[in-house]
Amino acid sequence: MIGSPQTRAISSLPSEAPIQLSVTKYTDNASACGKEFSSDPLWQVQVVHDCRPSIFEKFIASIQQYLKDTHDAGQEDFPANLAELREQGIVITITNEGDPFQVGFVQWRIACYTDGEPMNLLNFIHDFIGYKIETEKKWKKVDLHVNGFPSFVKPDDWTLNVEVEKNEPFSPFAAWPPYTNKIVLASIEITETPIVCGMLMGNTYSFKDKLEAHGMYGSSMEIGGKREYVRLIGEVNTIVDERVAWLILGLTQVIDNTVVQVRVIKQQERITIHTSVLDFLTRLEAVPTLFVVR
Repeated sequence: MIGSPQTRAISSLPSEAPIQLSVTKYTDNASACGKEFSSDPLWQVQVVHDCRPSIFEKFIASIQQYLKDTHDAGQEDFPANLAELREQGIVITITNEGDPFQVGFVQWRIACYTDGEPMNLLNFIHDFIGYKIETEKKWKKVDLHVNGFPSFVKPDDWTLNVEVEKNEPFSPFAAWPPYTNKIVLASIEITETPIVCGMLMGNTYSFKDKLEAHGMYGSSMEIGGKREYVRLIGEVNTIVDERVAWLILGLTQVIDNTVVQVRVIKQQERITIHTSVLDFLTRLEAVPTLFVVR
């Protein structure tokens, strides 16, 4: 279990609010994010209930009790505890204060991950919410809003009202990844020339062999007062389409289409960005798994 849950005492929160479920495909190869996962895609579902009381207060104790009660009620195949839940390919993280690269984690944000069908995870979350409503009787009406999953169809056995949101899902970097507080982060430095350079850092070890075969080699650098292992991108001339394609390939297919935060850094604050660099950044922003921060 990552993180340590605490109850947020925020007096400004309303007494009622919908539960937001935000669905994101995190990577095409879940095994790169944890040994308990298969090589199938990994899905992230963030859960948010911004009201007082929140259904997700004392979340770990509640989920443990839900697992035990459901298992003891006769569902022998149902995981009896968090360890067994993890063995079945569902990992829960709660974001703590650790944010080594300042990517924008939201403290105490809950995320659930699975290498199975995302609907199976949504079913699990729905049933847990129903259990909380029934056992604690603190909430008269709770709606679910599903974000980032336009193909969602409410199952016939769901008891809660559901709305499918057309807006984008939450940033996948609002929550901690499955087993570390380091995401995959790309830093791209630009000047007034067509040349860009940069590096990959964070959770890149699982892709070591693929990145080296692609020509992105490792190095150790001091970042924020600590030695960090990085993958050097080197210089890329954005006028040369083959070089741009090489870089985009390294940020996507080579790392199994894992979500990446791409941080654009200007060598100087006030520069005139070259036209080919602007086009390059536009191409990056069009890739669904790349989250560009200019």
